[in-house]
Amino acid sequence: MATDVGRGTRLSIIVQRKTKMPAAQWTTTEQYSWLQEQLPEYIALHGEDKDYTHFWAKTHLYWFKKWPERATLFPDIPTETALTPEQQAAELAAEQRRKVRLRTWFRWRTNASKKNRGLKKEVSVFESALLPKSRAKSVEEIYMDMVYDERIKPLVKAEQEAGNVVTAGHRMALGRKFCKELLECESDEVKKEVREKYDKQKKVKKDMLDDEDSDNDESNADDIVKGIDDLPIICQRFARLVKKKTRFIVSFTCAGPDPRQNWDIVTLSCHPSETPAGTPNKRNPLLPDSGDDDKTEDLGGCKNDETEDAEGGDAEDAEEDTEDGEESDKGQDGDSIDWDNLGFASSSTGITDASPLDELNQSAFYSEAQFDASFEQAQPDASSGQAQPDASFGQAQPDASFGQALPDASLENAWHNIATMPPNPIGVLQSSVPGPTIDLGSSFSHADLMAMGYFGTDNTQNSFPPAFGSSAPSFTNVNSTIGGRYDTQYDAHSWNLANSESQGWEMRSLSSFLSSPISAERSTTTAEQDEALPQFTHQLPILPAANPPAPNEETQDLADTRTGAGLAKSKRKSKLKQPAAAKVKHNSAMEPTPTIAPTNTAKPKAKPKARPVAESSAITEMSHAAADEGNTLVHSTGINTTAPKQNPVAQRASKRVPIRSKRNEVADAIGSDEVAATLKSTKRPANEGIVPANPRISTPNFHSHPPRISSSILIILLHRTIMSGSSENRCIRLDVVSGKNLKVPSERMPAGIYVSINVDSQRCWKSAIGVLSSEQSVVWGDAVTISADASPVLSVEIWASYEAGRMLGSGEVVGKLQMSWDELLNHADVPFDLSFPPVRGVHPTLTLKAAVVHACDDQDGALSDSLVDCEIILHTDAGQAEFAKYIASGTVSHLNAAVEHFQLVLDQCPASHPDHAAVLSNLALARLDGYTRNHLQDIDTTISLFRDALALRPQRHPDRPLSLYNLTEALTWRHNKKNTAADIREAAQLYHELLPLCPEGTYLRSIAAGENGVDYVINECNDLPTDASDEGICLRRVVLELCPVGHQRRPRALNKLSNALKSQFVQSGNIDDLDECIQFLREAVSLCHEGHTDRGVYLNNLAVSLRFYRFKHQGNPNDLDEAISLLEEALRLRSVGHESRDSSLGNLGGALVTRFNKCGAKDDITRAISLYREALTLCPPGHPTRDTTLNNLAFALKTRYDKLDVSEDLNEAIDLYRESLRIRRLDHPERHTVLYNLSSALCSRFTDTRKNEDVEEAIDLCHKSLEILPSLHPDRYFNYMWLKNAYLSRYQVQLHPPDLSLAVENFRLASGHPTHGFPNRIQTALNWVDEAERHQHDSALEAYQVCLELFDSHVMTRSSIIARREAATAFRRAQSLPVDAASCVIRRGNLPRAVELMEQGRGQQWSLVSRLRTPLEDLASTSPELARKVSELKERLAVAQGSASSTDRAAADRAATKYRGLMRQWEATVAKIRNLQGFSRFLLPPAYDDLQAAARHGPIIILIASQYSCGAIIVPTSGDPHHVPLPSIALADLTVLKERFARAIRHASRMNPKETRTDLIVLSRIVWEEIMLPIVNVLENVLKLKRRSRIWLCPTAAFTSIPLHAANPFLTKADRSKEPCLEDLYICSYTPTLSALVRSRQLMKKRDTPSFVTIGQGQPGAGKGKALLAVDSELELVRKLVPATANRTTISGDAATRAGALKALEENTWVHLACHGKQDPVQPYHSHFVMRDEHLTLLDIMERDIPHAEFAFLSACHTAVGDKETPDEVIHLAAGLQFAGFKSVVGTLWEVDDSVAKHVVEAFYKYMFHPKEEGVMDCTKAAWALNCATHAVKTKVPLEQRMVFVHIGV
Repeated sequence: MATDVGRGTRLSIIVQRKTKMPAAQWTTTEQYSWLQEQLPEYIALHGEDKDYTHFWAKTHLYWFKKWPERATLFPDIPTETALTPEQQAAELAAEQRRKVRLRTWFRWRTNASKKNRGLKKEVSVFESALLPKSRAKSVEEIYMDMVYDERIKPLVKAEQEAGNVVTAGHRMALGRKFCKELLECESDEVKKEVREKYDKQKKVKKDMLDDEDSDNDESNADDIVKGIDDLPIICQRFARLVKKKTRFIVSFTCAGPDPRQNWDIVTLSCHPSETPAGTPNKRNPLLPDSGDDDKTEDLGGCKNDETEDAEGGDAEDAEEDTEDGEESDKGQDGDSIDWDNLGFASSSTGITDASPLDELNQSAFYSEAQFDASFEQAQPDASSGQAQPDASFGQAQPDASFGQALPDASLENAWHNIATMPPNPIGVLQSSVPGPTIDLGSSFSHADLMAMGYFGTDNTQNSFPPAFGSSAPSFTNVNSTIGGRYDTQYDAHSWNLANSESQGWEMRSLSSFLSSPISAERSTTTAEQDEALPQFTHQLPILPAANPPAPNEETQDLADTRTGAGLAKSKRKSKLKQPAAAKVKHNSAMEPTPTIAPTNTAKPKAKPKARPVAESSAITEMSHAAADEGNTLVHSTGINTTAPKQNPVAQRASKRVPIRSKRNEVADAIGSDEVAATLKSTKRPANEGIVPANPRISTPNFHSHPPRISSSILIILLHRTIMSGSSENRCIRLDVVSGKNLKVPSERMPAGIYVSINVDSQRCWKSAIGVLSSEQSVVWGDAVTISADASPVLSVEIWASYEAGRMLGSGEVVGKLQMSWDELLNHADVPFDLSFPPVRGVHPTLTLKAAVVHACDDQDGALSDSLVDCEIILHTDAGQAEFAKYIASGTVSHLNAAVEHFQLVLDQCPASHPDHAAVLSNLALARLDGYTRNHLQDIDTTISLFRDALALRPQRHPDRPLSLYNLTEALTWRHNKKNTAADIREAAQLYHELLPLCPEGTYLRSIAAGENGVDYVINECNDLPTDASDEGICLRRVVLELCPVGHQRRPRALNKLSNALKSQFVQSGNIDDLDECIQFLREAVSLCHEGHTDRGVYLNNLAVSLRFYRFKHQGNPNDLDEAISLLEEALRLRSVGHESRDSSLGNLGGALVTRFNKCGAKDDITRAISLYREALTLCPPGHPTRDTTLNNLAFALKTRYDKLDVSEDLNEAIDLYRESLRIRRLDHPERHTVLYNLSSALCSRFTDTRKNEDVEEAIDLCHKSLEILPSLHPDRYFNYMWLKNAYLSRYQVQLHPPDLSLAVENFRLASGHPTHGFPNRIQTALNWVDEAERHQHDSALEAYQVCLELFDSHVMTRSSIIARREAATAFRRAQSLPVDAASCVIRRGNLPRAVELMEQGRGQQWSLVSRLRTPLEDLASTSPELARKVSELKERLAVAQGSASSTDRAAADRAATKYRGLMRQWEATVAKIRNLQGFSRFLLPPAYDDLQAAARHGPIIILIASQYSCGAIIVPTSGDPHHVPLPSIALADLTVLKERFARAIRHASRMNPKETRTDLIVLSRIVWEEIMLPIVNVLENVLKLKRRSRIWLCPTAAFTSIPLHAANPFLTKADRSKEPCLEDLYICSYTPTLSALVRSRQLMKKRDTPSFVTIGQGQPGAGKGKALLAVDSELELVRKLVPATANRTTISGDAATRAGALKALEENTWVHLACHGKQDPVQPYHSHFVMRDEHLTLLDIMERDIPHAEFAFLSACHTAVGDKETPDEVIHLAAGLQFAGFKSVVGTLWEVDDSVAKHVVEAFYKYMFHPKEEGVMDCTKAAWALNCATHAVKTKVPLEQRMVFVHIGV
């Protein structure tokens, strides 16, 4: 027996061996020495509980402090210099690699479980037979192999790219479909080729099957020997499969001839050496008691000096490729096949030197227990000849896989020798075999023999197995005994089978078997249950083998018995050092029983390479005679006593082969490719581990060929595992479905929740970190597969993680629970709830699902060591535990302990450490809770920690949301205690970032968006005073975004933001701020329906913004009307007694005063004063708004005085102003308002009383007000205005010139103040013009220029064409501004400037729109990028400027804001263009030189009608302009002349065509004599203009309504010839502006192929005018006159619709339109042509851009007359067509009689298309053709119908 060696001795031996290893290449000498010093401590831990936590913490701390990675990576960077983030990451990665290397170094010096790598195995001869039989390929499959890459794969790939293939199955199905289709379309030759291949492979398959089914046994000896050797492999694989699929355990008995035994019949049996639980039988009474389990712990680590170097190097390299696994020496691969734990166990004493190696060749069984190292260590004793036990030989550990329900568990089997025993073997056994023996006596029960696996009969020949038909032994007969002995030297059992008392055995029950040592331990069946089990009658008895060594047994096995790893590669390659061998001696008394005595060993002969045998099996071959009669196998009656032959084929040894099982496929258990590959890769060196067997072999003589026996017997016995439903020997898949009621004990906000399950004592499985929902539940869906044998109970824990990404520590435990496996399996694969102990009054619950499976390698979560190995993690977890205790108990000591732990962790984690942010958060949270409970006072440090943590978690960091939340909590707590506004502002900003990062439904979102989260911050922010700064408005925007639609606090947030925007507008004057303010207030009102308590507040604020601010700024009357309506509703909501009624009264009064100023309705001012007086009664002295009410009442009284001259109102107003100023505090933000209002009242009283003190005080008050206001405050405008009034009043009284200059200066300041609205500034500039003209001040021209610029800017702010006209008509004085400005300049003699001002002020509507149609060819050649930008903005502005205002006020506001934004971009882009060379005047009002281009083909006469003077400016083709004064005509005369013409036309239309139109003749003569004759004189005498030349008339103001082209003296000369009229002298045309004519001439450069369309609508329908009977005939006439070369089209009747007409205008170059035409006097843009369905309006035409159009004849009424209010805008249909692109247009000034107009039309087209110029269509001839036509039809057409037609354009 081997003696046990103390633990300390064994450790010392190991250390001594370890110290012989050379230093690793990656260490210095100093580092290696230090590692050697730490090795004993690690080995001590390795042999105890394997808790390396403190060891690694200390080791890492010392190593990185003494040898920091930074010094290696960045030696040139000083230690005090901070590393970059990239360098820090590199340093951290290096530290992690170093930790792995350190662990590897220690593990490889203690761990014997590393698998042999690169072992080459030979494939079993059964492999080919066991491989799955592949079926023959179909025709389609053969064809697919031929054409797949070229033809099928592209088709499948195309379907994938099209998104039609989702799964791999779908892809394969498509491939088969395409294959079939292609094959059907193939040629006959291809199909024939495919068929030939198909037939060929079928023949090959048939031949293979025939070979397999053949009975031909002609095999050579080598093949048979190899088959016998490989038989254990296939048997053990089959056993594994059976157990895996059925839970049965398999026994085998085989018999047949063996060539190595001269073809004697030999038997082989193999029996499962395990209990039904899959563990070795520890209760076998025939085996000695085992010792300490740890005795062989070090065996795998005991390396000899010869192999140490190679081992160390390989181990280090191999470890680098693997993950850092467990610290335990336990094997890593539970799937390896264990070739060592054999049923036939090895001797613990080894082989003696006395045994000759030659005789070992007779061994027919193999074991790995004896190999080179063991031979070297087992030194022979010279005196006794018996091997002494080596002290280092401990006890072999059981395979770790035994504890798991793995297929490998059943592989600890043994091939046993069933020998022919002598009649009385007991005595022989006790005396014949040298070495230690155990006297077994002669009393063995059948159960014991059953456990040991040997039975026999009383036949002296020991016939075995029993003949079929014999009965099985009775297991219940305990008195039946058999003698035998146990040989400790061979660790083998030999039994005397001859003394059995039972002749006929019969197995009646399994109870006795189950009570035997092999199975009784785990048997749970009763005798009654056994009755239901299968009964084995008339069969061989069940023969379980003697058990392998229990874990306590002292066996000599230096290979790792736990993981299946074989010997190290270096050991396999090492040579034998004179291994001991056994020499067989024959005992004279008992020849068949040998003894072994020590002998001298000789050098072994060369042996063939041994093949591996079955996993955990050894083969014992015995000779028998065979008889095949009656299916009976009996022993040979003759015993060969001669020495056995040396058969070299028999020299084979077993070898443990690591095989990784695939547990899910049958093919992996039997005949899998992976197993075959593994077998091929394993090759054992010759003579390695050879162990002698019992050499007594009966060898009958056979001839050279094997005998033919009709059959051999393979008996397979299956053992049913008891209680198949048990969890033992099984893997259980546990699905962690979900959890609910998951409250954190400390109430700290978790990043998530995870579940931890202990897999075994060293490892735990962790689920993914699940996000906690608002209902405090989590859904995981993770699963873990674990062995039920790994732990007696299932331990489940719920943990709260405070990091969503990289975790620091375990977090905080929510619940722990343990349950048995049976309880778990009782739920039968159905989800069930697992309830945990309560947390804060609620039981956390997990929903799990368990199912029994047969695989343990599909973990969905993460396996990790349950034991931590880092000091920072230890301190972190300890801190969390202390913190939880503090929260639960409130004990400060726990808080201090927690803070201390967290501080220690922080000290060990520098800023570059990846866990630094987590450490900061832990420490800060502990401190924050202490602060909230008044146990800590330093909140500033806590907030600083939170800020640092947040800074380390940038955008998209998984833990950034939690850091944001933590910081907001700290800030709100400090605000709560210290009332710091900055904290609540910052908290709002943080929440603004946080909430979008928190998905709806999460717990973090529910808390952050709850009452104590963002709602608290919103309320606190709303209580802050209004801040109009950018920062303040930004805060309000953040708060609003924190209140999404539907949030109850959104209306108030809208109101607060609007107040801030309104305040900013007051300070800056940015209209966008005011528009946005109004937009938010509209939303607030819409959210507060009738009955809402705050509706009145929002109504009032919206009305004030509309009336008091935007109307004053923009002058839109709609704003004022809406404001009054809102204020009326607000006042109704605030009935008498309401606390805010005074506010509503005052605001409504102010709105009425504003409307009175605009409209002059006396009722408005009277009611306003009444409302103010009522409001004053509600504001007694001391009321906070009394000063405001006094000011407002005074303003109303002052306004009534100014308009209605009620003298008493002025004095009362002054008194009220003074009282208001007296009670208003000095720092009141509106104090300046009272100052300048009082100034205005005093100035008005000075005008009446001439008291100098009033005007002096007025001026002083305005200066004081200016001192209060910043430079850009909008209200500075009012101070300038009142100062201007004061100086101008004093000048008018005292005539002091400096006062006039000061007044003009304040005019300039007020009109130019940039932050005030355009309406007031324009009005001020107009007043400036008036005062400058009145006092003949030199600033008059400047005032005109300012007016025109302001007017242009103001109109451009309107987003629609109609809105622009409304803005233009809002200033009555502005209508005459262009002509008055021209008159002013003419008086100063600057005619070119007069032309420029006229052009700038007239036709602004056309000018503004035409800017968006400016050609960009020149710009594109200079700056393509700017040209592209301008083109893009043109398109966007064209879309943004609607043709009419929306009825939805909110939508209109949004459109206006958008339009202004685009205009700002436009202006910025235009400014850039003007910086380019040659583009300095891009889109500026044209200069005179540019305008003169319009006169290229004839002079242009601009007729100016100003209140200051009337005249004309002639712009010649070249040279300076000429002024033609008209002194006899005043503006009033022109007004009378215009009215007389209108009456004369109306009168003439009712006259007979033949009657003389006397009134028209008289008026035409006046026009000739007073207006046109002076101009003609200049043309003839100065400009020398030839007769019949072209001239263009450009009338302004009143001139636009007078038919200037019809000027006629109607005089007869003395020679009776008539005096020539204007049309006799020149060909007259009109142009709205010079720019329009220039644009038309530019477009003439591009000419398209002419196409002519006639559009007529004589039947407009009911309500649209009378029928025009001559329209159709007119259209037909025109069609005939148009040249045939033109593409002619006619649209009339039902086809003449609005859409049809527009399409015709766009598609044709020439148009003749005959229909009703209407001029809208109220809104000229609604002027239209009457079509069948809808009107074709001027707006419709203006929106079209038709650059290819050339000519249009408008045979309709009122197509060329402008509106009365804005005549200089020239807004009519003819001008609209010219703007759309028609270069030449014939229009009408008044109504047209269609019955006579056709004569003019006919004459016109005859002249237009002269026969001499057949086919020529020239639109420039239109003016000449019209002139000729009117002369030609004098006798046919009345005068007014000849005068009605005018020509416009080129």
